[in-house]
Amino acid sequence: MSTALIVLGLLIVAAVVVYFATRKKTAAPAERVLPQDGDTGWNDPVTPGQPARTDLPNKD
Repeated sequence: MSTALIVLGLLIVAAVVVYFATRKKTAAPAERVLPQDGDTGWNDPVTPGQPARTDLPNKD
């Protein structure tokens, strides 16, 4: 009987751990993400850089 109680206790502890690990946490007022400026440039089209120079002297 004591083995069954130990196993039952371990199962309850495991269930509590899983519950606290997977619950959805709400952000505190100070941690909420504020709206960002939309002009960040992350989605700007990529422009080609300067072309490679071909007028350099050979290294001899």
